[in-house]
Amino acid sequence: MDADSLVVPDALTRVVQTVLDEPGSLVACGVQVAVANGLSIRRGQVTKVGLPRSWVARVQVVEYMRTFTQSRTALGRLNMLLVLSGVFAVFRRDLLLDVGAFLTPAQTSKVGREYCGEGASTVSEDMEVVVRIHRYLMDRDRVGRLLMIPEPLVWTETPETFANLGRQRARWYRGLLECLSLHRQMVMRRRYGAVGWLSLPYQALFEAAAPFIELAGWILLPVSVAIGVLDLKLLALFLGIVLGANLLLSIGSVLVATWAETARGEADPSARLFTYSDPLSITRLVAAAFVENLGYRQIVLYWRLRGLVDFLRGKKVWDKFGRVGFGAEEAAGGAR
Repeated sequence: MDADSLVVPDALTRVVQTVLDEPGSLVACGVQVAVANGLSIRRGQVTKVGLPRSWVARVQVVEYMRTFTQSRTALGRLNMLLVLSGVFAVFRRDLLLDVGAFLTPAQTSKVGREYCGEGASTVSEDMEVVVRIHRYLMDRDRVGRLLMIPEPLVWTETPETFANLGRQRARWYRGLLECLSLHRQMVMRRRYGAVGWLSLPYQALFEAAAPFIELAGWILLPVSVAIGVLDLKLLALFLGIVLGANLLLSIGSVLVATWAETARGEADPSARLFTYSDPLSITRLVAAAFVENLGYRQIVLYWRLRGLVDFLRGKKVWDKFGRVGFGAEEAAGGAR
């Protein structure tokens, strides 16, 4: 877990119970992660859940709901997970040591050197080690499942300024490129099953290649208008369909996440991450979903391109953004 994670009181118990329910097959387990910005904390416990004041953080609330509540839960069911967030995850210790543990320049294990080379490192250790575990197991025809628990178990603080968010997203994109480069031999190989045929190609085509496709679109759009080959009515229709589909996905994720947490009926407020059940909070999250598609995504495109430049330059610096911290919040006597 990260040093700046805040877990609910019975988080480890819930994860261990999941491991005990699947003896032998489960090799790693991740958990639901939510945005801590906006919390009220007393003595290390969450006393009140609230939305962040910053719209930058609110958009990230929507992103986390969509990514963790929907995407990773589904991928875990299909045993196609490529990332277990370093915020909080549990691995089988013997297997983790067998594959060489987390990737650093001081990697000395045989498997680590074989798969990643001498002196290799990455800023996305949590993704790389998961991909390496998949590769190790399938190379040896061993069965192993990696799950994502959709239970609310841990909070993490997210950036509230564009400068800090830019550092984080550029690092994430650089880490993705590093992982795809280190394990490119897995792509489109029958030996690696759905991970090699679906998960990794998806990451390559729809995540790694996305900035190039988006940038090409922004360049070709005004050029097409200038030379008169673009039908503006068809363009408006296409943009409307794309925007509507993206909004449907984001708003649907918000409604599913908030409804599911309300339906759980947990008496302990610290055990619930998405207690945004009041109409005002839901409305603000839906508004954040609009903001995400109109402006925010274009800014993220710039940060990803910056991450590409860092990758091509061989940058290895972590570029950690500054955090307020939970202790500072408690000392200040309330939520942001």
